[in-house]
Amino acid sequence: MLRIVTQMPVKSKFSKSLGDTRFLSVDLEKDVTIGDHENRGKRALLTARHWVCLVERMDEIDSAVERAATLKPTQYKLHLGADWYISVTDALPFVDIRRCVLKLCSHKHT
Repeated sequence: MLRIVTQMPVKSKFSKSLGDTRFLSVDLEKDVTIGDHENRGKRALLTARHWVCLVERMDEIDSAVERAATLKPTQYKLHLGADWYISVTDALPFVDIRRCVLKLCSHKHT
């Protein structure tokens, strides 16, 4: 599930298609948005720092997706910083990006 952003759209400096309906864009402040053209209300808005964390761990994420896609047991979780988390499981063999507010999370933070 992607974070719902209610702000007005910001002009992007860079935009790239991620398949038929998904996109990635970088705005003038270097914040990264990953969204869906068909469901404009669902978007993940990551700061540049969170994006760098995601890119630095891309090989691990790709390996987790490959394991999950072949139905091997997979429980990959990554905290990008602040409230942003990524997970890949064998039950859902894709990258799940979530903004998790502490009260809504099912696990405790240390």
